[in-house]
Amino acid sequence: MLILRGEGLLPELTDSDPQQVGLAPKKIEALLPQAQRTAEIANEFVSQARALLRGVYPERDSSVAEFTLSEAEVLPQNDRRKR
Repeated sequence: MLILRGEGLLPELTDSDPQQVGLAPKKIEALLPQAQRTAEIANEFVSQARALLRGVYPERDSSVAEFTLSEAEVLPQNDRRKR
């Protein structure tokens, strides 16, 4: 799970889980035009995480493709819930 906090971030996103092992994550899409910025941030997170994880399991090149953002929670900036 990824928790994004900040002004203007919205939770109306698709997930990146391709529902099949070995496939690359799907592009996260905004379900509302106002959530476009959040989708861009989430896609950048997935891209950077995949780059950082590449080579962690060199015997399984596809292991990086298994990293997906299947659940994102976007909390208002003033939300102080502990996770």
